[in-house]
Amino acid sequence: MKIAILTSPNQWLEHYAVDLAKKLQCALFFHHKDIKGFDIVFVLNYRKTIPIEILKCNSCNCVIHESILSRGKGWLPLIWQTLGKKTKVNFTILEKSVNTDNSNIHMQKTLNLTEYELNDEIKEKRANIIVTMCKDFIDKYSQNRSQISQKEYSLNDENLVKNINKKIFPAFLQQNDNRYILNIQIKKGNIVKLIDFTDMTYKEKKMVLTWRNHESIRKWMYHTHLISFNEHLNFIDSLFLSKQKQYMLAKDRDMYLGVISITKIDFENLTCELGIYTNPIHKTKGAGSILQETLIKYVFHVLKFKKLSLDVFENNKKAINLYKKFGFKEISRELINEKVIIHMEIVNENRQI
Repeated sequence: MKIAILTSPNQWLEHYAVDLAKKLQCALFFHHKDIKGFDIVFVLNYRKTIPIEILKCNSCNCVIHESILSRGKGWLPLIWQTLGKKTKVNFTILEKSVNTDNSNIHMQKTLNLTEYELNDEIKEKRANIIVTMCKDFIDKYSQNRSQISQKEYSLNDENLVKNINKKIFPAFLQQNDNRYILNIQIKKGNIVKLIDFTDMTYKEKKMVLTWRNHESIRKWMYHTHLISFNEHLNFIDSLFLSKQKQYMLAKDRDMYLGVISITKIDFENLTCELGIYTNPIHKTKGAGSILQETLIKYVFHVLKFKKLSLDVFENNKKAINLYKKFGFKEISRELINEKVIIHMEIVNENRQI
C-alpha cells in the first residue's frame, strides 16, 4: 500500500511528521506537486491549496481537522476551543475535497485536556492523537481493501492487457472492485507472480534486504557496501513516484525466486536496462532462467518495449552465459573502477519466447 504524508516545512508539526513517516515507512513531502499515485495521502497542517487535479491522482486524501464537524470549522479551531476552556476537543479525519461541507468523514477521536497544559504540552498531545488517528485509519483502510476481490491476470487476458497505461507499471491493475495481480507463465509451466517493491510486506522488505546484502549477490553490484534497513526503506520510498525504474519481487507459488528490475526507462525510445538476482538463501533450480524469461516477457509483451540492455562484469561468466542463452549480444566494453564491464542488449523484433 502506497502512503504519503504532506505537511508544510518549518512549522510545529514538521518533526512529528518526519517521525511518523519513518514509523509508517512511507514518503514525506513538503509540496503537493510531487504527490501522485498514492493509496492514502495524509495532509497534516499543510498551508497551501491543493489543486483538484492533484487530489484526483490519489485514491484517498485525508485531512485531520481539530473539531467535530460541522461545528468548529475555520482557522485554528483547537486554539479557539482551549481559549473557551473546553477540556474535550474532537479531531476528525475527513476526505479532502474542494468543498469541505461535502467531504466524507472517516473517523473521529476525542483529545482530553485539563485546562492547565502549557502550549508545548498541548502540541505534544495534538501530535500524539494525529499520529494515532493516522495509524488507526491505515488499519481500517487495509481491512476494507482486503475485502476487495483479488484476482490474477496474465498476458492472455487481452481485455485487461490492452487497457494498461504503459507509463503506470502494471505489476497490478485496479479495476472496479477487483485488484488484478500480474502473473507471467513461462515455457516450463511456471507461473511467476510479480510483486512491486512498493507493495511488499514488511517481512518481504526485510527478506529482500537480506538477499541484497548476501556476499554472493553483493559482489556483483556496483555498490558493494552493506545496506542498512533505513537505507533500504528510503530506496523503496524513492520508487513510489519514479518513472525511470521499477523493482519487483518474483514468486512461484510459495517460493520466492529473486528480484528483477528495469532501470534507465526511456518511454520515447522504448528502451530500458535490466537487473536480476536470485534468492541466495533458498535456491531454486533454474531460477536465473525463470527470472530472465519472465523479465523479457514483461518488457517485450507487456510494456511493448523495443530494446533491453544490461551491464555485466567480465568475470561473471555464469551470468554472461545465461544472457547469451536468451539472445543478448555484446555491444561494447568499458573499464569502471578497474573492472571490465560488458554492455549487452537484445532487440524485440517480433520475438517469440
